[in-house]
Amino acid sequence: MRVALAQINAHLGNFSENRKKIIEKIKMAKERRADLVVFPEAALFGYHPVDLLERPEVVQDQLNELERLQEQIPEGIFALVGAITRNPSKFEKPYINAAVLLKRGTKIKVFAKHLLPAYDVFDEGRHIAPGKDMKKNVFKLRGKRVLVTICEDIWGWETENKPMFSRYGKNPLKEVPKESVDLVVNLSASPFTDIKEKNRQIVTQKTAKYFKTPMVYVNMVGAQDELIFDGGSFAIDAKGKKLAQCVRFQEDLNIVDLETKEGGFRELPQSINEIRRQAIVLGLRDFAAKTGFKKFHLGSSGGIDSAVVACLAADALGPMNVKTVALPGPYNSPKSLTLAKKLAENLQVEFIEIDINPIYKVMSSAFDQATGHKNFDLVNE
Repeated sequence: MRVALAQINAHLGNFSENRKKIIEKIKMAKERRADLVVFPEAALFGYHPVDLLERPEVVQDQLNELERLQEQIPEGIFALVGAITRNPSKFEKPYINAAVLLKRGTKIKVFAKHLLPAYDVFDEGRHIAPGKDMKKNVFKLRGKRVLVTICEDIWGWETENKPMFSRYGKNPLKEVPKESVDLVVNLSASPFTDIKEKNRQIVTQKTAKYFKTPMVYVNMVGAQDELIFDGGSFAIDAKGKKLAQCVRFQEDLNIVDLETKEGGFRELPQSINEIRRQAIVLGLRDFAAKTGFKKFHLGSSGGIDSAVVACLAADALGPMNVKTVALPGPYNSPKSLTLAKKLAENLQVEFIEIDINPIYKVMSSAFDQATGHKNFDLVNE
């Protein structure tokens, strides 16, 4: 079986564009002879949906795009796509955080997320009902039994009877007989932290070794509000050895052949400072792209703080879309202005200088007149 890892940057609420991107990746995967293409969690809706789930008409718009997606999927390939679906039960929360299995000409199959995060910025249980039986998350493809999990579902493991990552007091994977699974896939929208990649390796290896099967992990990439998703999707064999590795902080499409155990390997940043830099640049770039901002105007003092910000902004938007502004006043040294100009020259960004001495004098005079203040004391800014 050949599985495509479709690591995409989904735009929250932009369902039409997300659908087009998903179809494009499916077509590319088919050209590369994939049997199954796996997308991240909530790839069609965007993640995380927060209060958009308070608006039924928004969810309906996404469901309409899901129908279009089903109609447009090419023949001869299966796709697992993260989406928000309606809960058929009228006595529970109205929605399911789902992985939907798509194939041209067949009915959509829905697999539910079981462990719903309720920590940090997450509160999925406000609108979403958890799955009840992980055994229902298994389907057959080319004679192989595939277990579908979504993000937190694989984070229920414990070590020496002490919770290592689990916040839930249960592990839904243990509901599934070990011998009934040939492949585990995980659709994820896992935010970036310094140690998250290491922990992902731990929980996926535990999962693969428990079932004695290969595992495919596909993570979201991109930024949404305060969250950054770093991608880094991968596949491992039953012993936890890497079979394929996607790039971090960029979209990617990688193929792993589970029979020959061959897959593509992308180069990953090793330095923690470079990893953090790439995360910040992605966050800035997506903030601008997803909110409609085209340019950044930044204060430039000649100091290290504004220099770092300008470098990151130029990386994120390109030098042509960044303008640095120096505001020399009575307490700025000539060297500060020289350094600000040199920074702009090195970054090839536009530089402007606005002398604030006249403005300062007018404001200072007005303040002195209003307060009766005449002499310079400890602070005068």
